[in-house]
Amino acid sequence: MAYEVSKRRFAELVEQALADVPEPFATHLEEVSVEIRMRPSRKQLREAGLEEDELLLGLYVGHPLTERSVIEGRGCRTSFSYSRRTSSW
Repeated sequence: MAYEVSKRRFAELVEQALADVPEPFATHLEEVSVEIRMRPSRKQLREAGLEEDELLLGLYVGHPLTERSVIEGRGCRTSFSYSRRTSSW
């Protein structure tokens, strides 16, 4: 059975989860934008190696900290949080 929350409540839960991330991890999240979407796109599912009926709760897009170089710069880093099941297309 699905647990339903409003968009506003889901945003509050994401905000609280981010506030609860302990140091030193929280420092690394300061430059990551967090976007809340209803569900992942078909392209995002495909790139994650998932079928359309599989569940994806979140997705990080960007170079991992361990793979970044000074030459690359900061680049765009985004974390997506999805509020709906992917199977309900």
